[in-house]
Order: sequence, then structure tokens, then C-alpha cells
Amino acid sequence: MNKKLELSIFIVIGIIVVTLLGTTFAYFFARTSNSGNTITGQTYNFGASINSTTIYRATNLVPLKNTLVSTAISKETNKCIDKNNRDVCSLYSVTLSNSGETVILTPYITTTNSTYTTYDLKCQLYNNNFEAVSDIITLPKTTDEKAYITNSSNNINISLSSTNQTYYLVVWLTDTLSSQTEDYSKTYSGTITFDAGNSGQLYVDFTA
Repeated sequence: MNKKLELSIFIVIGIIVVTLLGTTFAYFFARTSNSGNTITGQTYNFGASINSTTIYRATNLVPLKNTLVSTAISKETNKCIDKNNRDVCSLYSVTLSNSGETVILTPYITTTNSTYTTYDLKCQLYNNNFEAVSDIITLPKTTDEKAYITNSSNNINISLSSTNQTYYLVVWLTDTLSSQTEDYSKTYSGTITFDAGNSGQLYVDFTA
């Protein structure tokens, strides 16, 4: 190999090394587990925040028909409480904000812990008009298992720009019209994550 060729190779290698060392990977990570707390993640050209509020957290879920979920959460008062004063759901509001470039967020649920014995524990995402924007999602029983929030079986992609977007996450025990004593007084904890791919994640812990 002649000296001219060797020099050319060394120059190319040097350029590659400098390029790699000078690359900045944009990434943010934010989390909240307390009602009403706002947290913020920031990168060079993207800033996002998430604010969560516990509207109602059930003590012991009583089975609720899927067709009555919208009614239970959209009432002006006593949301998630039926006419017999029983807990029929847990309800959380999540507001997403962005001070940077538009980003696409894909939401999913991850189970932290569950003592439920069946797959009758469900969740659904609603918009700020209490209109369902997702399918009814079955919450996993296995720790760290994910359940993507879908619409017509396709993963939801939320385009978040400078306009705040508020969603309601509702969790309930679906009524199977049969005995469900095996799921009485059980507990569930999980996380709803809004994944921005390589840019990072925003996520909120919740319980039911």
C-alpha cells in the first residue's frame, strides 16, 4: 500500500471518529406518580410536559357494563360511583404539552403489579369531551407486560404540537353477567406511557 493511499484512509477514519464524537442524541425522560404534579423533559429542539390528576380512585371495583362506562365518567358529579354508591371505575386525566417541534406519541400500558385472577380488568382512553378515542383494552396480569392503546386494532399515534391535549384514562372491571367474586377486592398498579421513539418517553403511574 503506498503512502498516499494510507494517508487517505487515515483521513477518512479521522472524519468518521470526529463525526461520531460530535453527534448528539436527543432524548428526554419524564415521570410523575403524584396527582397534579407537572414534570418536563427537554432536548435541543423538543420540550414536553405531562400533568396528571386523579379524578377518582376506586377502593373495590364493582363490575360495570362496557356500555355504561361513558355515562359513569361523564357525569358532572360522583364520577365512577353508581346509584348504590359503589365504585365502578377509576378515572385519571392526563394533559400533554409541547413547547418544541411536533412529535408523534404512541401510548401503551405497562403492568407494575396485579392481583386480579381474570382478564376482566379493562381500560380505555377518552378525549376531553368524554368521547372514546381507543378500543377497550385488556390490562395484562403479568408484571412488565405491555398493552398498546389501539383504535380499530391499530396503535394510536398522537401528534403533539403546541396545543395541549387532555385525555381521560378510565379503568373498570367489565361485567360478565356471571359470578366475579374471584376478582373482588383485588389491586392493580400500572403505568401509561406516551412513547416518542428515539426522543424519549413521558409516563404516569396509576392504580385501580
